[in-house]
Amino acid sequence: TDRNSSAALASDNNVFEGVIIAALRATDIGKFLQAELLKEFPNTAGLIDKNGVILYSQNQSYIGKNYFGDEFQTIIPVTMRNDFNAIIERSLEGKIGLEDISIEQGNSSTIAYNPVIVNGDHIWTLYIVSPHKLAENVYNLVNKESVLSIIIIGIIAAIAGALFFIITSWNRTLRRAVNTRTQELKNTVEQLSQANEQLKVHDKMQKEFINIASHEMKTPTQAIIGYSDLMQKHPEKREEMLKAISRNASRLQRLTNDILDVTRIESRTLTLNKEKFNLSDLIANVVEDHRSHIEKEGHKIKLLYNNKYDTGGSPTVEADIDRITQVISNILGNAIKFTSKEEGGIISVSIEKSHSNQEEVIVNIRDTGEGIHHEILPRLFTKFATRSFTGTGLGLFISKSIIEAHGGRMWAQNNSDGQGGGATFTFTLPLNNQKSSLQLDNNKNEEDKR
Repeated sequence: TDRNSSAALASDNNVFEGVIIAALRATDIGKFLQAELLKEFPNTAGLIDKNGVILYSQNQSYIGKNYFGDEFQTIIPVTMRNDFNAIIERSLEGKIGLEDISIEQGNSSTIAYNPVIVNGDHIWTLYIVSPHKLAENVYNLVNKESVLSIIIIGIIAAIAGALFFIITSWNRTLRRAVNTRTQELKNTVEQLSQANEQLKVHDKMQKEFINIASHEMKTPTQAIIGYSDLMQKHPEKREEMLKAISRNASRLQRLTNDILDVTRIESRTLTLNKEKFNLSDLIANVVEDHRSHIEKEGHKIKLLYNNKYDTGGSPTVEADIDRITQVISNILGNAIKFTSKEEGGIISVSIEKSHSNQEEVIVNIRDTGEGIHHEILPRLFTKFATRSFTGTGLGLFISKSIIEAHGGRMWAQNNSDGQGGGATFTFTLPLNNQKSSLQLDNNKNEEDKR
């Protein structure tokens, strides 16, 4: 330009004073970036402008070609073309990204892209491609190891579960066994405790029996000796004293027989001499004997007998007549003993056929006396059960044992019908008794539960 033109340009504020223009080859920039990458890894750098023209690539033949052109697209394997194109399209939008893409033969690469901004304009996109076949192998190896670890963990878990189940089952079985054994020991302790209590009670009853028996035996023995001496001194009273001696001798004999009977029952050596007889006639005879004794003593007690067996029939039983007589006499003797002689009372004996079992007969002995004391009632038919000072408490035990030996039952209860109080003793006998030997059980000597 001429001088005037230059002056004019210099004087114009709208024109910049000077322009500095510099240029760099894209390939040089690419090589610079490639040189900055770590050489230990096969990483590659690349540059593409925003229109998709390749500005730099390690493969010089790609430079200047449009990535989306048909020429370059044919170079990209079909299996990865769509995925790779999608990555390039996202990178050309000016975004920063890091994505993995699978290549042939199981290889994969990581593509990092970053826009190059100049004066706020996106002019290029920088790419760094890092293949990591080793990482893929490591990943597969890790997967395999993970699968193997899972299998091993599963096996260990299964073994642990089996051991837990076995230990739990064994522990449960052991606990059941311990509980069972503990319960058995508790039962044994309870049984021993009960046996100990029974022994204490038995020991107490034996001591009471010894005291009662010694007293009972001492009384008639002393009376016999005393009357014998008096009879020598007073021969004029010989007959009266002989009666007293006879009476006390009979009392001593009864006591001795009771003790012998208890011994036979407990040793199971008591035998029954059975024969067939009319039970109604036997009861009538026993009642008549006691009635005569009551009248002789001048007591005000009425003794009645009522045959209700088929309106006057005669039941025949097969039994030991002496033992059945002993049973009836024991019960009648107790009824007379606990019924007031001065105020009087009624003792009734009845016989009837059982309504529940047509093959047995029932005998009831009812009195209007003082009844059975509540302390004695639970153990009425056991040995030494008595509150009386004139008895050993063996009669009812012997009577019940005899009835059970015949296949019958015996029980007692206080009257609750308001007709004078008292108690009722009941026993049964089979009409067709086939038993021929005594069958006793010491555990069955408790009162029957009705």
